[in-house]
Amino acid sequence: TKAIVTENLDRHLRADISVKAEIKPGLLCHCVLFDNNHSEVIREETCQLGATNTFSLDWELDTERVQLWWPNGSGKQNRYCFECKLVDQVGEAPTERQDDAECVVQNQVVLDSTTKRIGFRRARLLQEPLLDQPGKTFLFEINNQRIFSGGWYPASFVGAVDV
Repeated sequence: TKAIVTENLDRHLRADISVKAEIKPGLLCHCVLFDNNHSEVIREETCQLGATNTFSLDWELDTERVQLWWPNGSGKQNRYCFECKLVDQVGEAPTERQDDAECVVQNQVVLDSTTKRIGFRRARLLQEPLLDQPGKTFLFEINNQRIFSGGWYPASFVGAVDV
């Protein structure tokens, strides 16, 4: 699962789901993005697993409904819950709602599930040449805004942001 924020601050959620077990054909994968309190569904999708027991999704999310995550002192740390369930149906097929992005599975048996907490942010490490001396800057840019951050950073952290 990967939360992606583009340069113009569009929000995307990408997930590659793979079932690593022998399963019967026709099982469903039901994925839902909730707000942090599980009180609002942001987006959901149910699809039948393919012959390779895999399912991929790539959602472009509404920027009004999915708020950006900000570092402490710069804004709210908005988080969301991404839930994915492996579902076996008993009887009926999924019932589509009027808004085509969402559907509900009735008469289902949940075989397995996983939930991940995620936040949406764009983080970059800016290293630009210094004007009057050798070396480069070491600045962080979060959601297109430069953020002051003091202290020591391990090399593994620097690899976690886009350079």
